[in-house]
Amino acid sequence: MKLSPPVEDGLVTSCNCSICSTNGYLMVYPLESNITWHSGFDSMTTYTFGKEKIAHSFCSTCGTSIGGKSTDASFFADNRAVNVS
Repeated sequence: MKLSPPVEDGLVTSCNCSICSTNGYLMVYPLESNITWHSGFDSMTTYTFGKEKIAHSFCSTCGTSIGGKSTDASFFADNRAVNVS
């Protein structure tokens, strides 16, 4: 079994947006520069709603939530939400 590296950029939290709270997603928010994508990044699909501040990322084949990225340069632009649930 391959384990993921420790998350040094913060605690696991529950987001209060309607998508995350409905599905029970738990997120960590590492710096984008600390994430290495080995595969699949280019095939992720994004969805925005409401004020469109976050582009929620998911697998277009199976629907698994990957996380999200701010679309607003003044709102956590250096971080990415990563679903760990």
